[in-house]
Amino acid sequence: MIPIEFDLGDPVQFVMVRSGQFDLGTASVICALLVQGDTYVDIGANWGYFACIASRVVGVSGLVLAVEPNRDAFRHLQETVHRNRLVNVLSANVAAYEEVGRRVSLRRPFYRQTTSSVVCETNRSGPCDIVTSTVDYLRNKIGGGSVRLLKVDVEGAELAVLKGAHELLGDLRPWVILEVSSYTVRFGHSPREVYDFMRTFGYDRAYLISDEPHSSGLAGSAGGPTEGQILFQPPTTELPRILDRSFSR
Repeated sequence: MIPIEFDLGDPVQFVMVRSGQFDLGTASVICALLVQGDTYVDIGANWGYFACIASRVVGVSGLVLAVEPNRDAFRHLQETVHRNRLVNVLSANVAAYEEVGRRVSLRRPFYRQTTSSVVCETNRSGPCDIVTSTVDYLRNKIGGGSVRLLKVDVEGAELAVLKGAHELLGDLRPWVILEVSSYTVRFGHSPREVYDFMRTFGYDRAYLISDEPHSSGLAGSAGGPTEGQILFQPPTTELPRILDRSFSR
């Protein structure tokens, strides 16, 4: 069991606790893939739930990089780090994207929680006061070490984030968790293009992560259009036995 101290004054965390919906599928995958000493990169970390879990797993010899552009969510992220005494978490209040130094604005979708945001390249949704960076740049800033797991959940901008992580994907071949959805249309591409991009780096096997028992499993090849929380398996890497029982059916 991984201890997490929630802030019940935060509506997002309060709803999670009240509903008992803790994204256990994704949490279980993170716990299964990481070991002490690993580096975990969380793009779209929100208030830090998965970063907190990963921090406990990788231990003081490991490292967590948590990236969150929304300033309210970033404040809660920093509070989570402090409240849970996470000494191995580095946080960055930037928007991970395909280039460094662009200024963008954020828009909150009306159907999402208060701290979920969508990157906008124009100022129609507000001032362009958020600076972009890339996963590769951020990784180099923290030392450029090996990354075991990359998680990206950015409301449809996943492909842009991946384009800014081509060195990481090409050289280190981490496990990758992506939220793949039709929200990608906001950025002019389809879910299939996300799979196709991953396939160019050898990620030919993908798995749907589900919180429902016996619902996780193969999402087809990396050319398939399956939407949801998707785990991409690096080439020449074996699926951990604990996940093999759930995914390889």
